Formats: sequence, structure tokens, C-alpha cells
Amino acid sequence: MTVTDAHGTTSSQTFTLDVRAALAATTQVDNTVVQLDSPVGPFTPVVVTGGQQPYTFSVGPSLPAGLTMNPSTGEVTGTPSASTPMTDYTVTVVDASGARVLRSFRLATTAPIRLDVQPRPLIWDRPERP
Repeated sequence: MTVTDAHGTTSSQTFTLDVRAALAATTQVDNTVVQLDSPVGPFTPVVVTGGQQPYTFSVGPSLPAGLTMNPSTGEVTGTPSASTPMTDYTVTVVDASGARVLRSFRLATTAPIRLDVQPRPLIWDRPERP
């Protein structure tokens, strides 16, 4: 860049301008129902693009007991130990420059469906032969 003042004196300096895409996030998993006492494979409810890495993820309100969100990746894992109704959660992502974006998803934990099958005696009525 070159600057010239009112007296015609000039000064030049070279610099680098780093232009990055704005921090953006999308909800990848809108509604999720997981089973109580069953391990939850990692799922990422909010996906981030742009901004400046590294990103920091947080969620509120707190996830159901037994589930956690990885603050570096946003992945949710664990084994839920409490049944909860469908609840709205807000994920906050902050990038290295302090830019912030929020997205929401819904999650419920339910008890597995149990079937109680009672065995019955098998009755085989064989026709008589003539």
C-alpha cells in the first residue's frame, strides 16, 4: 500500500490481508430420540463452516444425564441414564476470532419398548385316520 500526503511525500508498506468466510452453522440433526441405557454413537447436531478454527462448542440447557457434547467437535456421545421429554437445545459455536453463532436441535430420551410375551401351550389336534 502506498500513501501520499498533502505535500506529495509518499510511504509504502507491504502487508497481507487474510479474508475468511464468515462463521456459519447449520442444524444437521433436527429431532433425535435415543433410548435410555443404550449407548449413543457420536452424532453432530450442528455443523460449522467458515470462521477461524479452532471452534469451541457448548450446549444449553445441559444434555440429559449420561450424554455429553465434545467441546472441540460438537459430537454428542454417551449412554443416557435419565428419561427426558423432547427438549430444545441451543448449540453455541465460537471460533478463534471470537465470532459466535447459535443453532438449535431437539432431543428426547425414552425407555425402550418392552414386550412381555407369555408362552402358551401348543395344542396339536391330529385328525384320526379312517
